[in-house]
Amino acid sequence: KARPRARGGTRRKEATSMKSVTCEDGKGMEGTERSSSWGSRFWRQYLSLMKKQVLVSVRNWKSTMLMLFASFFFVFLIFIVNASVTAARENQAMFSNELNPALEDVTPIPDCKKDFFLNPNRPCYTFLYQPTGDEQIEAIVDAIKQNNDPPIPEDRVRGFSSREEINEFLLEHPESVLGALHFDKRDEQRISFVLQTNSTVKFWKGNYQDPNFYAQLPLQMAAEREIVRNLAEDSNLEWSVSYSDFAHPAIELQSVVGTIGGSFLFAAAMFGFTMQMSGLVWERETRLRQSMTTMGMLDSAYWCSWVSWELVLMTLSSLFICCFGLLFQFDLFLNNSFGILFLLFLLFEVSMAAFALFISAFVSSASSSIFVGFAIFIVGWAFQVVVIFGFPFEPEFSTAAQVIFAMLPWNLLAKGLYDLGQATATSDSPGISWSERFSYCLTRPPPPDERATYGYYDDNCVVPVGQMFWIFPILFVAFAMLGIYLDNVLPDAYGNRRALLYFLYPSYWVSPKPDHGRTIEAEAALMSDPHRELGLSMDADVLAEALRMKKRCRAHTHALEPDSSQTIESARASGKVFNDPDASTQMVDVDIGSDAASSEDNSPLAIEMFGLSKKYRIKPKYLCRGGCRSCWRHRPKLGHEPEYFHAVCGNWVGVEEGELFCLLGPNGAGKTTTINCLTGVMPPTSGDALVCGESIMQAGGLDRIRSFMGVCPQFDVQWPELTGYEHLKLFADLKGIPLSQAHSEAMELLQKVKLEEAMNACVSTYSGGMKRRLSVAMALLGDPKVVYLDEPTTGMDPISRRHVWDIIQESKKGRCIILTTHSMEEADILGDRIGIMARGHLRCLGHPLHLKKRFGTGYKVSISIQKPLYLTDASVKAYEENVEKVCSMFVEELGVQPSDRSEAYVHFIVQKERAEELGQFFSLLDDRKAECNIMDVQLSLASLEEVFLNIVRKAELENANKEGRTVTIVVNGSEEVKVPVGVETYKTESGEIFKFKWGQGESGEFILIDYERDFSGETPRSPHHIGPVVF
Repeated sequence: KARPRARGGTRRKEATSMKSVTCEDGKGMEGTERSSSWGSRFWRQYLSLMKKQVLVSVRNWKSTMLMLFASFFFVFLIFIVNASVTAARENQAMFSNELNPALEDVTPIPDCKKDFFLNPNRPCYTFLYQPTGDEQIEAIVDAIKQNNDPPIPEDRVRGFSSREEINEFLLEHPESVLGALHFDKRDEQRISFVLQTNSTVKFWKGNYQDPNFYAQLPLQMAAEREIVRNLAEDSNLEWSVSYSDFAHPAIELQSVVGTIGGSFLFAAAMFGFTMQMSGLVWERETRLRQSMTTMGMLDSAYWCSWVSWELVLMTLSSLFICCFGLLFQFDLFLNNSFGILFLLFLLFEVSMAAFALFISAFVSSASSSIFVGFAIFIVGWAFQVVVIFGFPFEPEFSTAAQVIFAMLPWNLLAKGLYDLGQATATSDSPGISWSERFSYCLTRPPPPDERATYGYYDDNCVVPVGQMFWIFPILFVAFAMLGIYLDNVLPDAYGNRRALLYFLYPSYWVSPKPDHGRTIEAEAALMSDPHRELGLSMDADVLAEALRMKKRCRAHTHALEPDSSQTIESARASGKVFNDPDASTQMVDVDIGSDAASSEDNSPLAIEMFGLSKKYRIKPKYLCRGGCRSCWRHRPKLGHEPEYFHAVCGNWVGVEEGELFCLLGPNGAGKTTTINCLTGVMPPTSGDALVCGESIMQAGGLDRIRSFMGVCPQFDVQWPELTGYEHLKLFADLKGIPLSQAHSEAMELLQKVKLEEAMNACVSTYSGGMKRRLSVAMALLGDPKVVYLDEPTTGMDPISRRHVWDIIQESKKGRCIILTTHSMEEADILGDRIGIMARGHLRCLGHPLHLKKRFGTGYKVSISIQKPLYLTDASVKAYEENVEKVCSMFVEELGVQPSDRSEAYVHFIVQKERAEELGQFFSLLDDRKAECNIMDVQLSLASLEEVFLNIVRKAELENANKEGRTVTIVVNGSEEVKVPVGVETYKTESGEIFKFKWGQGESGEFILIDYERDFSGETPRSPHHIGPVVF
């Protein structure tokens, strides 16, 4: 049960005796002043981030040029389409103003062979006629043929006896006749005719044929002329017919540029839109933004620098669009106000940039940005087609539809360009001036006496261009604020997110003052025991550290001590401690109230973890996406406790100033998660930690911690376009290092990590080892008091690794360093204390030598026996007999078999329980040295790797027994046997005993290396090597 908190002065006096390393007023550990004013921090970070944006864009010049000049390609396409449509219209009078149309003579009857619309594969006829056999009709037809220019050949004219025969012929021979004359002779002085022609307007590949003027009028004029001449009996009678159009204005046209310009320029803008969205998602996906935030970056500086640089690019892009339009001499660009055009394009691209920020909150990977951009273009293009046809920006449509459509920037662009295009549809159209940006748009025609005052007007219009100039900024602010809001409240890659109403909390706007008092999380950690809840045991050293840290936590939270002390012996009796015989001799009578446990309480601690925990909810595993009936039946029921995966489970650890604390563990042990919790990358589920006296759970605590913290993440977080020196300069500005020191410190660190020769080369040209060295330099930048190094030497060659070890060793003075690694040699050399984690729990803790002594299997004895100079049967037999003698001595005196045999040595593992017998055994070995030809004897403690494997194996075995996890092996050629993970020996149902060897894979996972049959009393056979088995 929870004890009441102390309120008296005695407990507070005791609490003040606990010392923590503090860092006040943003000073580094050597007193380096940091920028403390928000304004100065913001301005410096803004300038540095702007410089980064410029450098990345310039060095990625191909993408930048594509974004700026993509409009040229689409404007050129508009030019081609416009030119083709204009060429088709230029010979048609209807598309121009005709005030005094000219007279045109009716042309002669054309030859059917010259009409390419007729079928060229069959005979053609210029005209048909009926009836035949009448002398007067035949004379008229002959005159038509002879008086035409040129005369019509006889085979181009054919007569029929009746109209029905002509119709049947036309049906049987389509596309072969220009026309037909049906004469009706009433008497010698009265002759009439009916003219039959194909009235279909023909257009193909730019050739336009009007049947009225091509065949009908010439045939009609020729027939009338020859009938009149025949009746007047005057073959030389003059006959001339001309025609002209009525005077008319040009028909109303839709501007080609205004109609299709919206879609084409929208496609050009989508290049920039996709790159903007991809850039934001890429920096979030590669954790560059998280890295900069960890180094102290202000979100306001980041977003302001992004908007500023995008505004510069969009201004240039809008200017280029206007210049390209003027270059191609489009009337839309020549006759409309340049200010209206420029602002329309600029504000559209600005609002699209904010829309990209909004959409990026829902996109998880940069590679998918292209598909998202393409989908948005298809949707936008469909909306623009609807807008071009008038919906909903006409007075008869509802205001709600107009508001909804106006919320999408591409709709406004299509409407604006359509209006500007209609204002310049013909050569006499005046366009829209700046002063008319509102007045041209009318909902009804103006009175006749006022029409002269309008240069151009549209009497069926809503939402003029001038109104768009304030709708676009509203969309920009709305989309930008919504995008930033979603960026904060939607979970990131680590599942972190702010509260839905985070902007209402005063701590978001004003950094709270430092408060070194208690926190709810630390108090709750004192009341919980995850190890007992999960049924796990705890090592004696880990328990002693936990008791020490709990006492410091009680002093920090001013809580009372428990009534009864908790000792290691009582913990062992209750099953909380590993059943280790050495634990009682090394740590006895340690309780939270004794002097033994508090002897180190006064030592200053830079990092204090108070029950730090992180757990993730395990999602149900469905065969499908969870929508089928079976998945719904097996869904988690209401009221049932969900399952959790404990990545870090209630660790209590303190790290002193000047100490390098090394965390070891297989992949998934919780090492990186612990560092992420301490650095603020992800919040812990429960518990708290003090870093230089600042709580990571208090409001504003992490912001203060970041000023004296350095982090080398597990994976390199760098821009390929920036150089090593520019990276250090950028992070120096983010951390607030004085300008006078930033350059010298960057150069010093580059020299330390041996990158001074490559300092001006882009990171994209660096090798993996060079990038890791740069990450180490970035972590040590600004003389931080606390440094986290997450596998800093991964990917380095041995020489570089040794050099980085020297740098880390030198950096320990006055600093607290937490290092994670998979290299046992690295941990052994650098670590002052080592903690081995497995399954989220701290399994052991102590100096490397202490761990080897406690958890090692014993001592390793290596014997070298002289080999014969000449390989004869006798010499080889003698050598083997000497080896057998040595092995027999180990079996008889120490009871051990050879563990391994190399070309030069035979190795034996002596358990530490028989360590006292080694002195007498070595004396015996020395006496028989000459007899057995022993050349060399080596004695060493178990390696740290052996300790690590023992600890991890026990943890895996414990977890496997709890979860029932097994690994399958094959015995006797085909029989499959399942054995628990981590077991040393296993007996099958048939009585066969197998020994298993476990190890660590290249990437840190716990694997089964090989296994062998254990023949009691016989020489062990060859192992069944199966290769790494990962589980």
